[in-house]
Amino acid sequence: MTINPPLENLWKLDTIGFTKEPFSHLEEKAVDLFKRTTQYKTGKYVVQLPFKSDKHPDSNYARAFAQLMSVKKSKNPQFFTDYPKILDEYLEENFIEPVPLGTPVDGKVHYLSHHPVVKNSATTPIRIVFNASSRANPNSFSLDDSLYTGPNLASKIQSMILMFLEMPFGLTADISKAFLRIEIVPEQRNFCCFLFFEDPEMTKIVAYRFKVVLFGATSSPYLLNQTMQHHLDSKLFIQKLWMTDKGWDTPIDPEQVQDLSDIIKSYKGLE
Repeated sequence: MTINPPLENLWKLDTIGFTKEPFSHLEEKAVDLFKRTTQYKTGKYVVQLPFKSDKHPDSNYARAFAQLMSVKKSKNPQFFTDYPKILDEYLEENFIEPVPLGTPVDGKVHYLSHHPVVKNSATTPIRIVFNASSRANPNSFSLDDSLYTGPNLASKIQSMILMFLEMPFGLTADISKAFLRIEIVPEQRNFCCFLFFEDPEMTKIVAYRFKVVLFGATSSPYLLNQTMQHHLDSKLFIQKLWMTDKGWDTPIDPEQVQDLSDIIKSYKGLE
């Protein structure tokens, strides 16, 4: 008699959150691309969007334009006041940049639709949500359709509880605008364009594009967690050397040389 799913899956329930599941074939592709192409330049990590193939998303301009007009017609007062302030902040922090309207010579461009989400908050009363799953038509590709999601590298709740039980004190931290701290390579930024208005009267359309990882795309959580994991791996190695009282000119042990070599080899694209 064939049992489907296998009985062994029932036994695995006792170890959920404690055993590391192997990556799927598609997840391995996302990891390999990250390790081969990620760089560290001018104080920031620069990553590639993990496209599945050379088949990139369609322009989606008409859908993005229609969504912008729909939000404008809603007469939400915060759309006319807080929305531009958020985009001005993005420009000031170099998260986005203006680009010419239309399709570039190579034809590779994608416009994201977006809308506001009103929050009951004194500090952030409105948040802009970009829709990376929006398609020009049922037969076209969205940005999310074209990207690998990547493996889930977020810490499991069971492991986190055990770590908090091991020590008398627990610390948590938050990175402000974490996704927006990671840049994407310039040649892929045209796939993260969006439309807004240039003038206060909201009559003239202007285009922008993200220079950084977009919050809301299917691959963004993986790109953030993989970047943080690499950064922590490097910092923990340096911390380990510091704790052994090694001087700058003191030779390190063969085991430590191997640890450093493994880090370098696993991220070939890093400078």
